[in-house]
Amino acid sequence: MLDNLIDNKKLEKYNEHITRLENLFKSVIITGNYEEYRLAPCLMLFNFIDLLRGVTVLDSNHMISSGNIIIRSMFEILLDFLYCETNRKLYLRFGEYQDVSRVLLYKSVPQDIKNQVDKEKYNSITFPNFENFKVKYNIKDDKKELSNWCGKSIFQRVKIVSKRIPEILDLYYNIYKLNCDYTHNYAGTITQYVNYNNETLNANYSNQYNKDKFYLIKQVNSLVDIFYNEFEKSYTNVALSNLEF
Repeated sequence: MLDNLIDNKKLEKYNEHITRLENLFKSVIITGNYEEYRLAPCLMLFNFIDLLRGVTVLDSNHMISSGNIIIRSMFEILLDFLYCETNRKLYLRFGEYQDVSRVLLYKSVPQDIKNQVDKEKYNSITFPNFENFKVKYNIKDDKKELSNWCGKSIFQRVKIVSKRIPEILDLYYNIYKLNCDYTHNYAGTITQYVNYNNETLNANYSNQYNKDKFYLIKQVNSLVDIFYNEFEKSYTNVALSNLEF
């Protein structure tokens, strides 16, 4: 009975978050003429909402470990948004990186996968854009500087953003780093579900949930509040065509 009450209250909160963010997304005036990359902040918010919907389902089913992985991705999206907001010219680089990622992927796959790629488009558009990106942003080390869209590590971006939003540093350690550990050390995660007793392996998916039934929603609350407040300042009831990028 108590678990049902808790689940219902959390679901109300999740739905409240989703509705608030969806209304925020809809409030942006996207009519007018402007470059496509100006849509990036809206698309970041949309992606964030989509992942939040996934966490809602997972938390309702007490799937903490899976929820942690998605919340880590939510943090990354929020950080990209906040970092780009320090200088909106960064949104252009964010958009231009799509062809860079395609080339990097192309170089890493087997030949049978490469054979499925539209070679004419790749050679005439994708690869030239990749080369132009390196020249434009003075890329010297492909492996290091092209590992992500901005050439800066997660922590470097956190440090920059924290000058304006100090709480992002705490969220980096308590959400991103902690959830990275869960993801990359899945043996440790498994031990939270499974115990060995009397020559029997006992698994209970609710073990982790029962330790803290509000674990996921507490993380979500912090991320949503920052995204909502920072997006609202610049984009609510504002025409993208009137913003300086």
